[in-house]
Amino acid sequence: NRWRVSAGLRYEYDHTSSIQDVVIRYKKDYHDLLPHVNVGYRVNRDFDLTANYRRTLMRPSYNQLRSTFYFNILPYSSLGYSALAGTDFMVFPTQSQSVSPSNSLSPGVTYVYADDIATGNPLLRPTVTDRVSLAAHYRHFNVQASYRHVENGIQTIHQLLQSGTLRQSPININPYHA
Repeated sequence: NRWRVSAGLRYEYDHTSSIQDVVIRYKKDYHDLLPHVNVGYRVNRDFDLTANYRRTLMRPSYNQLRSTFYFNILPYSSLGYSALAGTDFMVFPTQSQSVSPSNSLSPGVTYVYADDIATGNPLLRPTVTDRVSLAAHYRHFNVQASYRHVENGIQTIHQLLQSGTLRQSPININPYHA
């Protein structure tokens, strides 16, 4: 009874597609195997060692994958800002609008200035994280060392265009370690 071993393997399949204006903008199928292994060894009654490996996956959100850009547009009455003459676009006077029960905005949506453009990136790949940890437990003391390797992390970049418009778009970044 000195050894403890736990192992698992999860298979994930995901089909993602987007249709906008009757045109398929992107279509992806993901197949992934995600292993997990945990090994423990009891040296004596007071001293335990544990090693753990786990692979996790985080897929891009729908908004990160969209293939269009947008200005956030709301009805005039909900925020009290004005429309540009001859257009359907609304202009925020000075700041982004927050979501609160009193202003009837949708929760979970970020509303930005009219001179901000948010774009998606249908070429984003899922973020894969491999984690390894080693731990020792002696009576009431714990020591742990861990390592994490991340592939295809997603980060939003901000670019100031010559027109003065700020463009926000997500990209996959280079692998990193922690």
